[in-house]
Amino acid sequence: MSVYPRFHAALLVIFLLLPRAIRAQDQFVDGTMPEDQLPGLKAILTNALRQSPEMIRNEIIVAEGEAGVYSSDHSLWPSVNGGAQYGTNRSSTTGGAASTQSGFFYNVGLNQPIFQWGALINQSRIGRIKLLVNEKQYADAYRQLAVSLREQYFSLILKEVAIRNARFSNTITQGELDVLEQRRKSGAVSEAELILPRLNAEDSSLSLEQNEESLENAKIAFAHLAGLKRINDSDIPLAIPKGAYDKSKTNVLLASLLGSQAHDTLQSQVYRLEIRQDDLDYKIAKVGLLPKLNLGAGYSVENETTAFNTTIEQTVINQLTYNLNVSWSIFDGFATKGAKLSALASKRLDERLFKTYVDTTEQQAQHLARMVDIAARYQDLADRRMDQQDGSLREATAELKRGIAAQNVVDAAQQAWYAVDYGRTSAHSDYLSAWIEFVSLVGRDPALNNLPPRYVRETP
Repeated sequence: MSVYPRFHAALLVIFLLLPRAIRAQDQFVDGTMPEDQLPGLKAILTNALRQSPEMIRNEIIVAEGEAGVYSSDHSLWPSVNGGAQYGTNRSSTTGGAASTQSGFFYNVGLNQPIFQWGALINQSRIGRIKLLVNEKQYADAYRQLAVSLREQYFSLILKEVAIRNARFSNTITQGELDVLEQRRKSGAVSEAELILPRLNAEDSSLSLEQNEESLENAKIAFAHLAGLKRINDSDIPLAIPKGAYDKSKTNVLLASLLGSQAHDTLQSQVYRLEIRQDDLDYKIAKVGLLPKLNLGAGYSVENETTAFNTTIEQTVINQLTYNLNVSWSIFDGFATKGAKLSALASKRLDERLFKTYVDTTEQQAQHLARMVDIAARYQDLADRRMDQQDGSLREATAELKRGIAAQNVVDAAQQAWYAVDYGRTSAHSDYLSAWIEFVSLVGRDPALNNLPPRYVRETP
């Protein structure tokens, strides 16, 4: 485990003593997510569970796992088979009488495994484990999708703000050029003096066009990811709300992850299920060369009619059989030994991957906790800059009304306000993105509440 700050040690000890039910509550996350203040985003996250191409694909994988349960259970059930036949046979011998035989035959058989050292039960358990793995991976895919959708939604907002700023700048630049063009007509400005303003105006127009095209492409990509037909400009606000930061909540969530050694996360559950499957595979392989018992039963009916030149004979035979048989594979060319070694090697690999995942997740969680704190301070700094720029814009507007400032002074103040507003929006985005990634990593993303509980909370 990575080095953990000393001042968190007491909090960690207290937290580990709390009942598990208390830890399962969302009191540290409720009201802190962007969708709590952006209803449009909340609807997108909910609809993406059903409409996103990625989630539809994973839903099919879960359905395959459900079908696999039936396949893994089939050996526990009796197998029943039957057959029927109707035939005619004519025969004759040299110097003898000819005869004709015809009849209807049918049979029904049943076979039931009785004792195979737990191999069949373990195979059934493996089928259910695979289904659980598919469900956990479905939930984890949705967790990652929710993070991506939020962050891409922020990107759309930033692009909208950038276009607003570019449009304003383009309007100012074009207005300044128009004034110079009028002055050139009156001879107050030379043609040479218009070269740079014209280049600036063209550059401004191209920049606006580039930003608009970038937004359109981003909207298409976002709609595809979320499973939407399209997303309109009206669906994208021009502001990202300030995230509410509480360092104590971050500390408690981090302590929860470190205290459980990340065992409650979805990927952790997947690794533990796979290790359990490795154990069952070994148990199945271990009994591969042991004798196995099966119960069999059968019932058959033969209804036969034999016709001779002068007589006809009819025979009906009903036969009921049942048996208890033993099958024993004494030597299989070391296939059983290979299966056991393979299961043990797979378990060692999964245990190593699990440990690596835990170590990496703990380190990443601590890193994200620090990034959340840093992003929160940047967010506060951007808000203070915005407050200062608000004052500058109000002052310039007031001076314009009093007649002591020109319109271009207000325009410059407005342009500066837009630039600072973009910085503030970006800072809000950075903080919320860091918080989202942290909350998701520690397994407390409220978007997972949209899933069936067993996908998230059912443990191996």
